[in-house]
Amino acid sequence: MRVARLVATAISISIMAGMAIGCATGIGGQRESAMEEISSANKILGAMAKSGAFDKTEASEQAELIASKLETFKNLFPEGSQNADGAADAAIWTDRTGFETVRMTARDAALKVAAADDAASFASAYSTLSTACGSCHSKYRVDY
Repeated sequence: MRVARLVATAISISIMAGMAIGCATGIGGQRESAMEEISSANKILGAMAKSGAFDKTEASEQAELIASKLETFKNLFPEGSQNADGAADAAIWTDRTGFETVRMTARDAALKVAAADDAASFASAYSTLSTACGSCHSKYRVDY
C-alpha cells in the first residue's frame, strides 16, 4: 500500500512538472519569454536615457533585440491562443489590425533607437519607443 502511494505521488509530480514545462515552452511561454527579453533591454535603455550616458553600441544592441522580438510577435498570437498566457488581452484577436499597427510602430521606433548617433537623437527615439510600448500595453495587455 505504501509503495503504491509513493508511486502514485511520483507519477502526479511528474505529470505536474511536465505540464509546467509545457506551459513555459508553449506559445504562452514564448510570448512571456520575448516580453521578458524586451523588458530587460528596455531597462538598460531606460537607465541610459535617464542618466544621459549614451553608449551607441549598447543602445544599438538592446534596441535591435527589442525590434527583433517585436518582429517575432507577429507569429506569437495565432488564432486560438487567446488563453495561452494571462497577459494578452482579447483585443489582440478582435482588433488584429490595431495590434499589428502598434506592434510595427514599436518595432520601427526600436530601429530608430538602434540607429541613434548621439545622445539627443537617442533620447528622442527612446521617448517614441516608450510611448509606443505604453500604447500597446494599455490596449492589448491585461491589467496594465
